[in-house]
Amino acid sequence: MQLAGRTDFIALVKVKSFSEYDSTKSLLPTWMQVEIIETLKGQSKTSNIIVFGQDGMNCLEWLNKFKVGDTYVLSLYVNESRDLMTNNLQAFNLSTCGDYWLSYDNSYVTGVIIKMRTKTFSKKLRKLNDAIGKAKDTDDEVKETKLKEKKQALYDSLKGTMNYDLFKKTLGKHIQSSS
Repeated sequence: MQLAGRTDFIALVKVKSFSEYDSTKSLLPTWMQVEIIETLKGQSKTSNIIVFGQDGMNCLEWLNKFKVGDTYVLSLYVNESRDLMTNNLQAFNLSTCGDYWLSYDNSYVTGVIIKMRTKTFSKKLRKLNDAIGKAKDTDDEVKETKLKEKKQALYDSLKGTMNYDLFKKTLGKHIQSSS
């Protein structure tokens, strides 16, 4: 959610429904209707909104990772061009070019809350990949396994869990500093 300062609207939402899709035929939902529980940034014209995702030709988030009835914090861009197609519900886009959503459960948010600098992450990842390659070359399976565990831990370090009230305070400070 480090990119949250750039978006138009941030809210705690509950997923109500999806566009028609058939997971057995590899068809994925292209939009979901969500109910706004709490607005954290910006404004919405309606208490329910449509969130557009990947349609195969855009750079939006795949929506098949979300579930009806689950709650999320979404950081969204207004989609003016689709308002006419959404039964008078305001339309937004959920980007996939960064981290624009968090899971919410029992007063905690989980996901990529604070991002490691890209250069730092890339440097650490490159070093681990080089070391894994060397371990493979020397057939040192124990070392290779330990290095792969470190690599997974590096990816996991990007994810975190935070109390929702603390998250709101942190987000508020981040939004103020980016405006």
